[in-house]
Amino acid sequence: MDNEYKPDLITLIDEQNIEHNFEILDTIENEKGGITSWRSSRRTARNS
Repeated sequence: MDNEYKPDLITLIDEQNIEHNFEILDTIENEKGGITSWRSSRRTARNS
């Protein structure tokens, strides 16, 4: 059994073609739509 925490990560690419990584913290949805909270993740290919 694997008990290691594995966060949900997303990567966005800006106008200068620079990648920015974010961790999804929580998502709340209702009949009108939803909202997701996320924070910047400092994980890179070197330390992931």
